[in-house]
Amino acid sequence: MRMTSANVGPRRNSVMLGCAKAIRHSLAKLLGKIERAHISRRAAPDFPPVFIVGAPRTGSTLVYQYLTSCLDVAYINNFMCQWHECIALAAIVSRHVLHLRRHAGFESDAGRTRGWNGPSECGRLWYRWFPRDRHYVDAGELTSFQEEEIRNTVSAITRAFRAPLVVKNMNCGQRLRVLREIFPNALFIHCRRDPLFTAQSIIEAREAIHGSRELWWSVMPKEYPDLVNLGVPAQVVQQIYYIDREITTVLQTLPEGQARVVAYEDFCEDPGAIVDMLQAFMCQGGSPAELVRGIPSQPLLSSNAKRLEPELLDDIAQEIARLTW
Repeated sequence: MRMTSANVGPRRNSVMLGCAKAIRHSLAKLLGKIERAHISRRAAPDFPPVFIVGAPRTGSTLVYQYLTSCLDVAYINNFMCQWHECIALAAIVSRHVLHLRRHAGFESDAGRTRGWNGPSECGRLWYRWFPRDRHYVDAGELTSFQEEEIRNTVSAITRAFRAPLVVKNMNCGQRLRVLREIFPNALFIHCRRDPLFTAQSIIEAREAIHGSRELWWSVMPKEYPDLVNLGVPAQVVQQIYYIDREITTVLQTLPEGQARVVAYEDFCEDPGAIVDMLQAFMCQGGSPAELVRGIPSQPLLSSNAKRLEPELLDDIAQEIARLTW
């Protein structure tokens, strides 16, 4: 086929973009090898890490955004996530070269934020050690080398920012048995929300992302194989139920003072009070975080309004009533 000026430009741009991505990937892998060879080996980070967990669509991103905007904490931003293969080096560049220390944005799209300094879940980092085809991981499944590398990586990010690391990754809620072994003193923030509106929001996310209510979206609990053939109301409600049950079961085994529950409804009513409570919780747990920005105290507009068709909401309510929460 004869190439014309109309299609040469787009093709050249595509080739250049592909080359740039390949170069970035190769450089990141090389830097990652260097980083892992030189990360200081310590028994634990300077401060216990703080993990935000919960079922999807429970307000966890809001909690993450408020904590990382208002408190002096470390977090994985979007720039660091782009260089997840060498994330400890990216943390140093983020702080000392780009000066990406704080953000002031509270917008997100299904957990994704904007801007280089926006807080990221960075699932790609955690897939360095955890499987991609399932989210539940039991204690003892990782090798001692993998556990040590997770500990060293978290420690390196903590030291780069000289502040406790706050991690928000919903899949980590199904890895708590492993994380508890790696970080015995870790702190956990468990986000919860009225299951009716959580289920509604998950269904809406399915439509927005997949274009279908029937296709699975987000965290897979251990019971996932038993849920895939259920109808939408039962599937979504049990997804929430089993995710939440696993988190609650593990957190109940922790010593007093290592976990707090945050209700989405309470956060929307008074975000300032919740941030104050979580700041005190972190300080008492060995991860002190000073207030560096005034906390927006005005109530937030809750999305707990019925938007799906009444028949579907009734089916969801019936599924919720069948379970013991």
